[in-house]
Amino acid sequence: MKNKNTPPFSMNFWLNKQRSKSSKAAVYLRLTIANRRVEIATQQYINPTHWDPEMEIHCWTTRDAEGINAKLIIVKTEVKKHYDRLTALGKLVTAEMVKNEYLGIGVTEKTHGNTRLATANFIIFMVTYTFRINFQSESILTC
Repeated sequence: MKNKNTPPFSMNFWLNKQRSKSSKAAVYLRLTIANRRVEIATQQYINPTHWDPEMEIHCWTTRDAEGINAKLIIVKTEVKKHYDRLTALGKLVTAEMVKNEYLGIGVTEKTHGNTRLATANFIIFMVTYTFRINFQSESILTC
């Protein structure tokens, strides 16, 4: 259930063409909470002509595109998870707090071994598998 005191929250991917590697633009996640925004680098790079700004995905049906789209979904899911956790704690959540939680800045949470890494790898596998099935059956993400 959403708390009435929870500020407006949104996430959008965008291409930062000023931060590029060999003609590929960097993909950033813009997180906005209560009209305050922060940007998080996703470490993904895309040819701007292959980017669909409305869908916020790589619109080609290649293995690289599937992998990039899967990683973007994971980033968005992880950021949302941190936002939900902070909100559930009853804290006044800011965009900077969510970004810091996502990046692990100031977090004292302990993990057992590589549990986070194993979970992330499994999620990447499942999302990539799902995308592959969708691409093969419907080719829904064509520009």
